Amino acid sequence: MKVLTTASLLFVFSFLFQGLASAWDLPSFQVPLISSWLGSSTSTSSVTSRVPQFVLDTGHSWFTIHAHELSSLPDVTSFIYTISADDAYSQDSVTDGDESANVREGIEVPADLFHRLEINNHRAGVSRYGWMNVHNKLEEIKACPRALAEVRDLTVELTLQTLGDTWDHPAAKSTPPPKPVPASFSEVMGNMKSLSTIDWLIRGADENAAIGKAFIEDGTRLTGVKHLVTSMNAPWLVDACPSLTSLEAKRDRFVWGEDAYVRDEAWFAAARRAKGLRKLDMGNVDWMDTMTGCDLFLPLVHPSSLNGRFFMFC
Repeated sequence: MKVLTTASLLFVFSFLFQGLASAWDLPSFQVPLISSWLGSSTSTSSVTSRVPQFVLDTGHSWFTIHAHELSSLPDVTSFIYTISADDAYSQDSVTDGDESANVREGIEVPADLFHRLEINNHRAGVSRYGWMNVHNKLEEIKACPRALAEVRDLTVELTLQTLGDTWDHPAAKSTPPPKPVPASFSEVMGNMKSLSTIDWLIRGADENAAIGKAFIEDGTRLTGVKHLVTSMNAPWLVDACPSLTSLEAKRDRFVWGEDAYVRDEAWFAAARRAKGLRKLDMGNVDWMDTMTGCDLFLPLVHPSSLNGRFFMFC
């Protein structure tokens, strides 16, 4: 019988652990593929190491196309942040001696670079700790006035990890955000002046209650938002968007009995306060029997725009 060598055993075990890590999404064995879409050349590595992660997460092809030119700049971040393709920022801010000025002709920053921003710790090629990722991205966006001014669509999705991070409690089904996060959400989103669409996928009552409290205390209003996708635990976000015309509910963590009734009634109460609402999509949510009269509560919503699936609680 052939005996495996030590090297062979190490190879087998490393292959096994890598497979388990991929199957179970174990962050301890995964390396985020942050720049996989940018390739692995020296130029792209130089660029990605000096660009804030929230910008890389846009996945914009511009980074690939101009990786070589960008890698020659002494300060890639300042070049991206302060030069607008539509001349929204003064060209006088770039001096003749600035290396950014020398390459401006060939690598104009795309006008749509910051139109779609995403805060997501668990997507294809990426596995990061939940609240830590949220905190880091909010701080990066806060430091970029251009992103705050130009973002139109914002996606926020949180998946809490079960291992390791001090901000993600390993045993908790619902984990409130660390203290700095709610205030940062209120400040950052409140300064997104061109924001029109939000896809909010932070689930759980405690998580949303903490963030909603900050919005309410700060009086944060997102007056430009017309389309909102949100979980059932975020009625505060519906209230924060007074100009809504389209509202879509996403399934939240399963709750039963009185808790479910209180949660869903609060969400519908917020929806009733959205006076400009014309479309309500509940297709991804199990309705309680108490919701069957929601068309009476929402007289402005056209019947053909009211979707949902009934679920009778006995």
